[in-house]
Amino acid sequence: MTMTIEIPDDLAARVTAAGLPVAELNRFAVAGIAAAIEETRSTPLPWEDFFAAMIEGIDPDQPPLSDYAISREGIYEDHP
Repeated sequence: MTMTIEIPDDLAARVTAAGLPVAELNRFAVAGIAAAIEETRSTPLPWEDFFAAMIEGIDPDQPPLSDYAISREGIYEDHP
């Protein structure tokens, strides 16, 4: 894969002044991108944490809801 990175002249000058080859920035850029992608993949999304916590709170011995309990009639039976 080929990637072109435009380095601003002022950044190139600072890097060169620090004694680092400008080409070395590519390695740092790729490493930073790879780290960001890995962090994104390994960090659960807020809704994943919510559902994981919700599932942990369910008693495994709890019987399933009946068909009537999850039907429209069962849900709205208290409403006229």
